[in-house]
Parts: sequence; C-alpha cells; structure tokens
Amino acid sequence: MIGESYLTVIYITTKILFLLINSIQFAFMAAFVGGGDRMWGWHVTMATLRGETWRETGLFPRVTMCDFKVNKDNKTINSYTVQCVLSANMLNEKLFVFLWWWAMVLQVTTFSNLIYWLVVLQKEDSRKEFIRDLLVSSGKIDKCRKNLQEGQSEKEKKKETPDKVDSFVRDYIKRDGVLVLRLMVSNAGEIVTSEIVGRLYDCYIEWESQKKQRKQQELEEVKKIPQ
Repeated sequence: MIGESYLTVIYITTKILFLLINSIQFAFMAAFVGGGDRMWGWHVTMATLRGETWRETGLFPRVTMCDFKVNKDNKTINSYTVQCVLSANMLNEKLFVFLWWWAMVLQVTTFSNLIYWLVVLQKEDSRKEFIRDLLVSSGKIDKCRKNLQEGQSEKEKKKETPDKVDSFVRDYIKRDGVLVLRLMVSNAGEIVTSEIVGRLYDCYIEWESQKKQRKQQELEEVKKIPQ
C-alpha cells in the first residue's frame, strides 16, 4: 500500500510540515513580539481601527525611559534617566502586523489545501471521476457512455464496465498517478494532461491484452503436462 502511495505520502507530509513550520513562526512572533499572545496581530489591528494607541495595547511603545551614565576618565560622574522616543517602532508595528497577517493567510490556505488533497486522493470515486473526465476530453470514452454510467447503480457498473476505467485507475494509474496527473492539470492544463491520459489508457489496454495472452499460454502449457 505504501509503495503504491509513496509520492502521495511524501506530498501530504510536506504540507503537514508547512503547517508545522508556520505554527512555529506564530509561536516565535508571540514570544518575542506579542507578549505571549498568538492573536496579538488581530488585537493590534482591531485597536488601530478603534483609534486606540500603543498605550492601550502595550505593544510597540513609542516612548520609554532610558537609563545611561556619563563617564569621564573611566569614572562614573552621574547617572541619568530620561525619556526616549522609539520612532522605529512606528515602522516595526506595521511590518510585524503585516507578517502576522501573511502567516495567518498561509496557515488557512495551507490547511484548506491539505484537506482538499486528502479528500480527492482518498476517495476512490473522486479519483475515478477525475480520470474519466480526462478520458472523455481525450476522446477515449464517449461522453454519452459516461453520462449513462453516472446514472447506473454500483451493481450495474460492476456488471458493465466497457471502458475499464475502474481497473485502469486501480491497477495501472493508482493513487500516485492520480496525484501526478492532478498536478499536471494545475500546471500544464487539461488539454495536455488528457492527451497523456489517453496514451496511458492505450498502453493499459495493450498491457492487459498481453497479460491475458500470457495467462492463456500458461493454462495451455499446464494442460499439456501429462497427468
């Protein structure tokens, strides 16, 4: 099972790692910028829309107290505490809030995309329907036959499978092949992918025919063996 789904497992694992890395980034921003609050970007944005300043949020202060000492000849003369203006925090606030929202968008889109791929790759009906549509586009399956089969029950489909799509997907394309073809549709387009699937279907018909011939030859050889 793993051998037939090696690429699929790697692809899904990569997306899970993306989510993990993004979650770590949220944790770092919360620890070093948000005071431990992972939703600090949302709170700062809402505070800005309400017209509140850093004095209410406590984040990215513009003014603070600075302690410094005046030395002369390596001897401390006086210590001073003065008010300092942190003008750089005006830019830092906008920059880090943008990074927080960007990380949030990545988290949501990556999670949604992960769920989508889990569904389309796990459901057998989804895989078969995807390949069937490509075969219709390539002209290997008549569209009327496809519509007729869509209206059949599962028992009727098992009895009548003239296009052999089920076995083509299950025994020849398999789950990894469906993954690669879906990626090809996303990057190269449906027309190019349908031509490739049509050629694969021809190869499958030829491969299945040769397999039946070999089985028939083996049966004939067995019959020739004296009892």
